[in-house]
This record gives sequence, C-alpha cells and structure tokens, in this order.
Amino acid sequence: MYRLWHSLVAQPAGNRAAFALGLAAGVVGAIVIMLIASQPPSRHRPDRFQRQREIIVFRAADMPQHGTIVLGDSIVERQRITELCGLPAFSAGISGAEGADITPLVEPVVALTKPARVVLAIGANDFNSDDPTHVAEFEAEMTRLAADAGRIDIIVGIPTEKPAYAVSANAGNEALRRLAMNVGAAFVEFPEARFTRDGLHLNADGRSEWRRRVDAACR
Repeated sequence: MYRLWHSLVAQPAGNRAAFALGLAAGVVGAIVIMLIASQPPSRHRPDRFQRQREIIVFRAADMPQHGTIVLGDSIVERQRITELCGLPAFSAGISGAEGADITPLVEPVVALTKPARVVLAIGANDFNSDDPTHVAEFEAEMTRLAADAGRIDIIVGIPTEKPAYAVSANAGNEALRRLAMNVGAAFVEFPEARFTRDGLHLNADGRSEWRRRVDAACR
C-alpha cells in the first residue's frame, strides 16, 4: 500500500487525479460484483426452452402452408414426423416441455404455417409425478393454447402404465378428454406399454402405431 501511495504522489497532479478516479471506479465495481453474487437465487425458474422455441419458429418459416402441425414434448420431438393426416407435417416438439412451455409457440407457428390440421400431444411431463392436484391449472393452460391455435383437431393421450405416476397420468388423460370434447377434437389413446422403450418413449413399432392411430383419427 505504501508503494502504491508513493507512486501516486510522485505523479503529476493530472495523472494523480486520473489514477485516483480509476482506482475508485475499480473498487466500486468490485463491490457491485460482490453484492450481486451475494443475492439469493431468483424464485423464478429460468425459461430453459426459449432457445428451442426460437429454433422451431425459425424452421416453421420454411415449411409449406396448409399442412399438419404437431405440438408436443419429447414423444413428438423424437419421431421426426414429416407427414401426417395425408399432409406435410411440421413437428413442434420440445423434449422435457410441459404444456405451459409449448403455449408461447402456438401463435407464431400457426401464423407461419396456416395449418389445415393441428395435433396436440402434450402432458406427459405435466403428470410425471404422483400428484394429480394441478389438473385444473393444466386444463386452463390447454384451453389458452387451443384458443391461440384457433383449432385443435386431434388430441393424443399420455402414457399411463408407469406405476409411479399412473394415478396422475390418468387424471391428465381425463383432462385431455374433456378438452377434446370442449374444442371438438378427436381423442386418441396413447399406445400400450409394449410399444414403448421405458413406459413413456415410443420404440420403432410404437412410433408407427402412434402415427397410425393419429392418421385414423384424421378421417
């Protein structure tokens, strides 16, 4: 500290003022960084799906219009659907997404693709615990999603054969059936456990069966 002070005093007056100002700014900056670092983490979960939504909207701009769009989670994302209901299909699936994570996608994707058919296959991540108490919240979110879409033609149920959350998943399917009735959509049962790898994600036969069931509901 003595050497720092001696160096400062030895400088011309103008240099001393500039040096002192720079030193003060550095100290203030360090204090601000320490204060920010000491703050508790935000109560709000970061929106970890924003980037995926941006990519999907970017891709939607290149899709032909008046086809089928499929809104969903990893069950949709992993299928790489290119045709559904006899029309070119656009897959808007995000692995790990819940219904509320997909809703912000709907308006821009619908505006860009002007779909003739809209398929909704969401809910597995909303009901992947043994707590079915948030059914009303999920139904309200899906009602908003349907309003943003302007139409929902087909709703695909969620898997229910994992014992750990069968009660919750069954409650989710009941909510999706009510939504289908309210918006005039066909409800399609999710393929049985033998069509999955883990009770949730479809195997090769399951992907074919999923598409077959949806195609049948298009007619």
